Amino acid sequence: IARRHAGEGPSPTRLSALDRSLSTEDGRELTVELDGFESVQDVGTWCHGIAFWEDTTTSPTSQIKLISLDSKHGTLVSVVLSGPDAGFREVLWAPDEDHPVLVPPKGVANRYNNGVKIFSKGLAVQGGVAYFGVSYARAPQLRQSVPESLLVAVDLAEKKELWVRTVRSNGLINQILTKSSIGEVQLP
Repeated sequence: IARRHAGEGPSPTRLSALDRSLSTEDGRELTVELDGFESVQDVGTWCHGIAFWEDTTTSPTSQIKLISLDSKHGTLVSVVLSGPDAGFREVLWAPDEDHPVLVPPKGVANRYNNGVKIFSKGLAVQGGVAYFGVSYARAPQLRQSVPESLLVAVDLAEKKELWVRTVRSNGLINQILTKSSIGEVQLP
């Protein structure tokens, strides 16, 4: 996939797959030549959550997009997988870094691991809307000390924030389930 960027520099990571049916010594990254699998370049750094979405607003041909969270920057991104502009990466949403929930309290380190300030995690996509959590960054052993997170909803076609809710999370939001993920399960 060609690498083109919308508004920011290159990302050092990519998404790919490993053949886990082989032993650790024999394991390998899947390739186009042997497996028909091509890695997706320039998704982001510390990517969390993957969803696929068909953008039918691109006329006359729709695009299949990989939707993911670039957690290092706290952003929601898309990469066009097929259709016009394959490989094009776009930031669909970026956090307001001054939102009170995203600013750590005084006395708490306000950056983590090379300057990261905000994490995004827990991606779910349903009905053309991406739902995910955002919080200030903390080292793994301290993540339970994050009292509140933001739950965000973004319209993918309009690239517009629909709403943001403060959630008393007592840690990071790592997963969001939608009706499409749990099906017709009836909870007691």
